[in-house]
Amino acid sequence: MDNEFRISGKNQRLSIYPVSDLHYGSEQFDEELFNYWVEMFEEDENQKVIYLLGDILESGSKSVGNSAFNQNISLDKQINWFIDTFKPYSKYIRGMTQGNHEARLKKEFDLDITNVVSKALDVPYSASIYDTIMINDQPYTFYGTHGNKVSAHQHLQLGMIKRAVEHIDAHVFCMGHSHKLLTISDVRTTPTGYKRRYYVNTGSFLGYEGSYAEDTGLRPELTGFSRILVDRERRTNVELFNRDEVIAWLKLNIGKALAELRKQMRELKFRRKKDGKR
Repeated sequence: MDNEFRISGKNQRLSIYPVSDLHYGSEQFDEELFNYWVEMFEEDENQKVIYLLGDILESGSKSVGNSAFNQNISLDKQINWFIDTFKPYSKYIRGMTQGNHEARLKKEFDLDITNVVSKALDVPYSASIYDTIMINDQPYTFYGTHGNKVSAHQHLQLGMIKRAVEHIDAHVFCMGHSHKLLTISDVRTTPTGYKRRYYVNTGSFLGYEGSYAEDTGLRPELTGFSRILVDRERRTNVELFNRDEVIAWLKLNIGKALAELRKQMRELKFRRKKDGKR
């Protein structure tokens, strides 16, 4: 896998897509938002990479509440979807790790479905992702993990991330699990000057209504995802895409689909009428 990225133009960027907590297979999977993510990724003309940070699949279990009964897609079909969906993008995936939902099956059945998918996609799989790439011959380090702690408050959640990676040196740190979509940065002093570090809670594609979060009275979190843009000087900008802020796109595309359907129905009606005259 190529570690060298050349960014020359002032408007060019390296786009980093950390993806976690899709929970595909759950009845609350936000397919519309995921389609928005797919369109954004495919239309992104920047050089780009993907990191998969766990809980891509719901993989419900009878040992954890009633999650096994809240799936609307079998585990076999979930795994096939994972492979079929990300296979076209496998050349962009620089690493993947498992989440607590995939870990359930490893614990109960010694079945590591993340390992199965990683081999099918031919991408690296590890407990956490610690990846250094070169941007115009300068190192840029990404650290990503699924995470295992959740706080009801945003500032405490961000504090958890910072404490969890205090011993790790990187430019950007990404963590899933909490379903919160948050970012913060700080500055460290180094022998060569100041270094800004970015922390990202990567959001989720699991809707709140009808989910276990609503059932247990947890604070509602809207679906959303992040994209990290890095310029030729390694300056970093973290973009957050909350569902309520991209809803106009979703409505527009639903409107386009309905308009296309109406057009097809008119054409079909016209052909039938024309055939009837004959």
